[in-house]
Amino acid sequence: MTREGRIARIRAGRWIRYPVADRIADRLEALLASPRVTRMPNLLIVGDPNNGKTALIERFVRHHPALGGTSPDTPVLAVEAPPVPDERRLYQAILRRLGTMSRPSWAAARLQWETLRALVAFGVRMLVIDDVQRALAGPPAKQRQLLNAIEHLGSELQIPIVAAGTPDAGNAIHADPQFAYRFDRAVLPRWTMSSDYLRLLASFEIALPLEHRSALAKSGLAVNILSRSEGTIGEISALLCGAALAAIERGTERITAVELDRCGYLAASERRRLALAL
Repeated sequence: MTREGRIARIRAGRWIRYPVADRIADRLEALLASPRVTRMPNLLIVGDPNNGKTALIERFVRHHPALGGTSPDTPVLAVEAPPVPDERRLYQAILRRLGTMSRPSWAAARLQWETLRALVAFGVRMLVIDDVQRALAGPPAKQRQLLNAIEHLGSELQIPIVAAGTPDAGNAIHADPQFAYRFDRAVLPRWTMSSDYLRLLASFEIALPLEHRSALAKSGLAVNILSRSEGTIGEISALLCGAALAAIERGTERITAVELDRCGYLAASERRRLALAL
């Protein structure tokens, strides 16, 4: 592979398998295969920002693509939660994702009816709502209103609802007994120094197209990477990809502490601190 090809491959991103994500993916497959019952099982995927929730959802959706033709079939529909707890915005987001028209003047009841009709017409068997913490940041009454709207879609259509969000979303949903028992919880924890973490680094090393081994799982480098990334897989990936690009540019063709220092990576906490200082 050429130098330019290897750089493009690093920048393209990749999916790295690991046990927790595999277990959650298996749970999603089981939910999708669930028979229709009066009260369908639901799942809340909880994790810190940039710790793999969205990547996991996107991969699951890719494995269950929409089919075209005269009878469109969309087994899994994933939407982003509205920025505020507003059921109208949720319905509008679903209709937009399905390519179905809605009008700003429509009341919530009309939007709800159109959303239910569209979900049935497109054969949706699972609804996924990502970044649900954004929609649960408002007053408790508004939160309950939105959760009621989500739960109604699932129960009316007898399809599972999957929500993904930060621990704040989990706290909001499970603090209300009315909803706590309706959503099982799956957690994507931050990484710690463990055998699973070392295997993750080994998988990254295989995936990154460098000419020489970096021995990322050696204790010194492993601790360095974990400390800088603050334990989320998105940050681990960003750090290692930046260091791999630096290794190619410098001609060392392996990741060392020097590449980790010189790749220009800033930890998420440092980026937040700088943003607040502006």
